[in-house]
Amino acid sequence: MNSTKFVILPMYGKGGKVFPKSGLNHWNANGSKRSRKFNEIYVNIPSIIHKRFPNFFPHQDAYFDLIFPNGRTVTASLCQSGGKALMTKPNSELGKLILRDILDVDEGEIVTNSTLKEKGVDSVKIESTSGFSYKLSFPQFGAYEEFLRAIN
Repeated sequence: MNSTKFVILPMYGKGGKVFPKSGLNHWNANGSKRSRKFNEIYVNIPSIIHKRFPNFFPHQDAYFDLIFPNGRTVTASLCQSGGKALMTKPNSELGKLILRDILDVDEGEIVTNSTLKEKGVDSVKIESTSGFSYKLSFPQFGAYEEFLRAIN
């Protein structure tokens, strides 16, 4: 494991934008062979996180425990090319937490930058607790940008 105890990840994509068919709106993506469920999302892991903290997360597709703020433990992994996405198994668990509990959006509602600003949250904090166990929390709005400034 790396010496860092935590990383902060944005709930938005490149350029600070929430895209309508990826990330928090992954459920709305085209091209799926099956219909996606409304809670299917992922949290972006920017390449700078992997560059600065190459050993923070387990290798791609390895499962680890992710502890939600309510104490519930779910299985998670890094997915997609280059490990650029944090997902849970089933994928809907993370979506239920972020979309329904934290952002309080209805099924089928597209999350936008305005949604994040209105709810006062735009990032997640992932804290290494022990071995391959991590704790997820929701820092104040703008925390990812502050984290970036601190690590550069």
